[in-house]
Formats: sequence, C-alpha cells, structure tokens
Amino acid sequence: MLLNMSQLAVIGGDGTLTLNWQERKEGKNMKKIAMILLAALLVLNTFACTGGSEKQAVNQPQDLEKTQPKCYLFSSANGGLQSEDSADTAVYEGELMSQWDGSSFKASDAPAKASVTYGGETYTGTYRGSEYRMGNSYITHYYTGDNCYEFGINSENGKLVGINFQTESFYKKESAASELRNARERAEEVARECAANFVNLEECGEPTVSVVPLGDESGAAMDLYQYFFCRKLNGIETRAYVAVRVNSRGMLVSFSLGDLDSFDKMEADSVRFDSLNIEDEIRKAVQNIHPFPNGTIVEGPDIDRAFYAVTPQGETVIIAAAQATFLLQQTDEQPTQDPDTFGAGYVFIIK
Repeated sequence: MLLNMSQLAVIGGDGTLTLNWQERKEGKNMKKIAMILLAALLVLNTFACTGGSEKQAVNQPQDLEKTQPKCYLFSSANGGLQSEDSADTAVYEGELMSQWDGSSFKASDAPAKASVTYGGETYTGTYRGSEYRMGNSYITHYYTGDNCYEFGINSENGKLVGINFQTESFYKKESAASELRNARERAEEVARECAANFVNLEECGEPTVSVVPLGDESGAAMDLYQYFFCRKLNGIETRAYVAVRVNSRGMLVSFSLGDLDSFDKMEADSVRFDSLNIEDEIRKAVQNIHPFPNGTIVEGPDIDRAFYAVTPQGETVIIAAAQATFLLQQTDEQPTQDPDTFGAGYVFIIK
C-alpha cells in the first residue's frame, strides 16, 4: 500500500494541523509540497486527535542486517508509480505504513484521566485518543482539560510531550495584550526558556525560526513565531527536537517534543549510514518513480528535508522528502494540449 499525502497532516496558516492535500493545486504551486509535508511533521501537533479503532503498541527492536541501506518510496503526492523498466526503488510495505499514516485510534491501555505539570501548574485531562506521530517510536495519548487546553503524553513512560495552551481564557488574554516592540526578541526568550526544560540548547545549536502572520479574536494583526530546536547527527536532523510557538505578544502558545529518548540509539546506529550519499539515493529513486508516462523531469529532484528517526519496531531510519517538476508532453489522447509543468512530491524511507 502506498500512502497518499492527503492522508498526512500539514500546517495551516493559523498554526494548526489540517488535511489540505485534497485541495492541492497543480502546476508550479506544487513545487514545494514535499517541503511543506516534512515541515508539518516537525512542528507542533495541536492534538486534534479523534477516536478510532483500537491498536496495540509495537516496540520490539529488530536485528538489522549490516548491509547497505536501501531507499523505499513511503508516500507521494501527484503520483508515485514505478517505471516499468526499473525495480530499483521499492514501495515500502509493512506495519509501519499503518502506524505512521497519521490516523488516530483508541488505545486499550490509555488511562481515562491523566495529569501533567509544566511551569509549576498542573494540567488534568480526559483521554481523547492516540496516534503514532510520524517519525516517533512511541504512541502519544492525547487529553483535553475542562478549560479546553490539550496535552499529550508518551504512552510508554507517561512523560509530557506537548501542551496546547489555546483556551478560551488564553484568547481573551491574547486579545487584551498589546503587540511588543521587541516581539521577535521576546518570543525567542520565551521559546528558549521552554525548550531548555527538555533539551540542552547547546547540543541543538541555533533554532530554525519561521513566522506566520495571524489575527487575534478581534481581528487585530499578530504574528506567530515557531522555533525548532533539534539535535543533529553529521549535519542531519533527528527526531530529537522541541518545537515551540510564541505569539508576538510574548505568550507561549504551545510546545511539542519529538522522540528525545531515542537520540542515543540514532547516534549509535548512524554509523550504518556514514557512507550513504542521500542526494544520490534520492535522485536515483525519483528517476525510477515516474507518475507521468509523458513527463520529463525538468527541475530537481531536490531534497527539502531529511532526518533520522526510530520506528516503533526499534529500527533507525532516515526519512527524506523531495520534489521534482515534470514537463508534460502532448499525447495521442490530448493532441492539442500545450506542454505544461507539474510538480510531484515524495517521502522516502532509507533503512
């Protein structure tokens, strides 16, 4: 089974995760679809988790063969068919497809109630649902409090992995607050204070920062600053990260943790990928995946993001997103059609 990107969450203009691949646009607007996908995988999930069927946790390490890692197609947008003359790029199949597909479910072992502490405050919530967030080895259980705040915990140890502070009282306070003259500087201070509770900032280096223009409840302009603190291995990102969102009024909006406890395993296993040239592997893979029989690659493939992750089965992998632009030629079925460009995005798993 090949995952379509319409099954995966991306970040919307308001900072929430939405399923907007069904509204994807053709042509040049598709050039950065893979980058948007991977960015979504690495920013805060706002815990929009709903009930579903029951799944069981799977976290049993596998014995890895000491062979050259192989590149598999994991998901795609706007096509992802193998060319008939090559089988070098296999489509990934296995249990991981149903685990990292972004679907939510009810976990039989999830506590009906849970409490977490952050910043000296205790947050208690009622269980809503669970999911394997793509790139994480553990299940996240999601809870909602009476004041509508949301938080997630690691199913294996009960540790806090994120809070969304956007409650009714938060919005009222936000609307009453004024824009800060030094908004960006203050936002970074707040983000660093938050992230330092979970990681050594010196091990992460400088964070990646993005700004999303928003409006408050009254419609007044406001910016959302998103900070991404990440540990790297040989220059490649890992799922050991903290993502923090702060508005331009100096208020902490939310934070989310990746798979921090898996960094040591990723570091130990990374030697297996030392001789791997990710760019070459992705280039060969895209050339073997031809969604358009009458298409020619005219731009790319370009890697938009790559990172180490540990699967629920305990295997260290590299996940990479790439995009390419195709030129579509005339066909017998559409002889009057002018040549056009079309973007396609892919997510690969190297293991």
